[in-house]
Amino acid sequence: IEDLYAGIEHRPTPDVAIGRKVITRSESERVIRAAFEYARQHGRGKVTAISKDNIQKFTDGANFHAVFDEVAKDYPGIKAEFYIADIGIARLGARPQDFDVVVTQNMYGDIASDVIGEALGSI
Repeated sequence: IEDLYAGIEHRPTPDVAIGRKVITRSESERVIRAAFEYARQHGRGKVTAISKDNIQKFTDGANFHAVFDEVAKDYPGIKAEFYIADIGIARLGARPQDFDVVVTQNMYGDIASDVIGEALGSI
């Protein structure tokens, strides 16, 4: 129900369409903590977060990346790394072996899964 997949759109004029991106700190914490717990329970050594916080300062920055950094402190034995979506998804597609557990928002995850599928030979 979050990210652009919430489907919150409106058209204030025939020339303008507006879509709202919804990212809450609580849902970000839930999914990020789940990624770290998965890593811990399965003996994984690294969790990588991917978002576009250089542009989306509140949604991807304050409500996702900052929460990732906060939650990572609760898991000192697991390396935490962050990538801006563009380079992170490109590297994920080109060098998947460099990643372990990846956590991201809905839209970036959808894009990443298609990139990885194509890199492996088929979406």
